[in-house]
This record gives sequence, C-alpha cells and structure tokens, in this order.
Amino acid sequence: MSGARHQRFTIESPHPDIENNVERRPLEVHVTVPQAGIGEKTGLIVAIDGYGSHPGQMYPRDKLRPYLADKHDCIVIGVTYFGCLLKSDPETRPLPDFFVNLERAHGVSVGVARGLPLDVAVRAVCVQLAERGVTRLDPSCRLLSRSGDEYHSFGFLPALDILTAVNETIRRYPIDTGRLFVLGTSYGAHIALLLGKLAPRTFRMIVDNSGFCRPVVPHIYGHNEPRRYHFKVIAEVEVKTYEWSVWSPDPRSPRYFTPWHDDIRNVLVAEHRRPSRTRHYCYHFEDDHIAPTADKERFSDLADGVVPVALTIVRADGLDGRLFKVPRHGMKASLRGLFDHAYGRYLQDTNGETEAVTDFDLESRYRFDCGSRTYDIAYSRERGIVAALV
Repeated sequence: MSGARHQRFTIESPHPDIENNVERRPLEVHVTVPQAGIGEKTGLIVAIDGYGSHPGQMYPRDKLRPYLADKHDCIVIGVTYFGCLLKSDPETRPLPDFFVNLERAHGVSVGVARGLPLDVAVRAVCVQLAERGVTRLDPSCRLLSRSGDEYHSFGFLPALDILTAVNETIRRYPIDTGRLFVLGTSYGAHIALLLGKLAPRTFRMIVDNSGFCRPVVPHIYGHNEPRRYHFKVIAEVEVKTYEWSVWSPDPRSPRYFTPWHDDIRNVLVAEHRRPSRTRHYCYHFEDDHIAPTADKERFSDLADGVVPVALTIVRADGLDGRLFKVPRHGMKASLRGLFDHAYGRYLQDTNGETEAVTDFDLESRYRFDCGSRTYDIAYSRERGIVAALV
C-alpha cells in the first residue's frame, strides 16, 4: 500500500548482536498514520508480531494498524525485528544428506539440474511420491528452515531492535511521548514484556496477550536439538523440518545458551525489576500449556508494588466468541478489541495523567547482573540504545 497514510523507513545499522556477533540486516519500520493526520496528542503504538506473522502481511498492514491508528489517534508501527521472518517467510532447503537418504528410503534418485532451485527439486519429489500414496518422507530426509543468518534470539535482540525503532520514529514524527503504547501476542508479547524490563521509564502501557515470561529453551536450539522439529507439508507430503540456530546445547560450546543468557530474557528475575509507571495489562488463558499460566501469575506477584500489573486469567466460561474465542494459548483473541479493552482500563487507572519523559530523554542506564555476566543498557536521544555485555 502506498501514500502518506502507509509509510516505511529503514534503519541501515541496527544494534549489533552482542551475544553471537551475527551480521545484521537493515531494519524495516512499517508506519501507519491516522487518517485524520498527526495532531498535538498523536501518540505511538508498537504492534509486535509473533510467530508466523510480520508487519508486511495483510492483517497487520490492512486491518490492525489502520484500526488502531484511527481509533486511538496514534501512529502505529510494525518492525521487522531480528528473527521476525523465521516462522513466517523462511527459506527451506534440504540438508546435505537429503537426496542420498531419499534414494535409500524411497528408491528415488534425483539429479538436480544446474541452476534449479533445491526447493523446486524437493517439491517435484514430493509430487511424485504423493502420486504413489506416500504421505510422509522417511525421517532421515530432512529440511532446514532459515531466514538468512538470523536465528531465534528469544526476545533480547528483537527488543533492542524495537527500542531502536521507537527512538527513530520519535525523531522522525511529532509524537506525544506521553502516549507511548505496546501491543503484543504470544512471542510478540514476550518481547513487549522485555521492553518493560529493559526500558522501564519509556512506555505508558503494555498490552500482553498470552506472552512468555522466560525462554523456552528447546525452541532456541533449533536444528542443534535433535528432538526439536516439525513436519512441513509439501504437495500433501510431510517432511521433517528443523529451524536453523547458532545456539548449541553443549555446555562446552562458545554458542551454549547459558543461564545468564536466560536471565536477561526472563521477566521473572526479581532483582531485575526497576520501579516503573508503565501499566501492564496481561491476559492469559487459565490452562495455557505453551506459555505457562503459573509464570504469568508469578510475574504479577513479583511486580506488586514495583510495576503496575493487572492480570486477567480468562476461564473457559469467559470465552465470549468475540474478544476471546478458543480455550488454548492465545485464545484467538481479537487484537483490536484487546487493545480497546486495555486502553479503557488505562484511562480509568490514570485519570488521563501522563508522563512525557522516556529513558532516552533521561539518558537512563541500567545494569542487569546475570550471574557471571552483566548486561549494560544505556539510552540517549542521539545514540539511541547501546547495550554491552561485560
């Protein structure tokens, strides 16, 4: 979509990967401006996409961001944060032994012509085997799913990306910094909660639908975790597929996901709580097996007296078919309705009082001690966010 209402800008040099030193691609920030234009009280909403979604898809682009922009007089942004495309638009390629194992297990010999994309060759094989009645390839015939050199950071690097994008958006647009809000669901909500942890003086409201409170380690290891895979369906044939990752489950590896990597991503670490006026409105299904409900209850308990958290546990009899629809993780919640609901509570709780200062204005600096290492996070309007691992 084009025109003044739908805009986009690029951040050529996003924050470096301080943990694994993977080369960064530029960040794209998708911007939706209110139909009525930008006024004195126009705020900012960060809509954070979760697994399987990205800012350029139809729903966030055409449905969610325009609705929120017009209803709440806010510029709404979506960010192609690090790893954003891993589960929504990955490149899938066969592992090196794929065709050897294919011949051994299924008697199919494939000579890939020069220049023929490997994914095209795999699809042709699946079409041929489907015609024979094969519904699943032998487990030794495996694919690897990856998006460039990006891996599953589980929130930390995406949070730095979004904070970078927020600062740049404020620099580019005349935004009322007393109206900075965040909306996230599932993994996107985990990133949203991390924003509250890393930048406790920046946002006025965080809306969390079924967010993780800490990393799910098997997700992180990807192809390095033998048990972590899914089946991708190609031409009606299921193919065992792994997600690429730099992390290693081997404690001897320099890429091992250590307890201190876990701590910085974990919003349940009580020592990392800073006093904050950011209001958190959290919604969670009573029996969520993916993002444990008990974690969210503990998050609410730990925040008491330090961070304002209002936790709503949705019971099965509270599924109304409109705001909350199904009895499982995410509840297929209406993100538009959820933000409206939380914003109404926010107005009641604050009586319309706002604080326009942010961590960037204050030049805040936070140190998060994580066992043997410390994450040092510094803010400034000119330099944005600068994180270091010491």
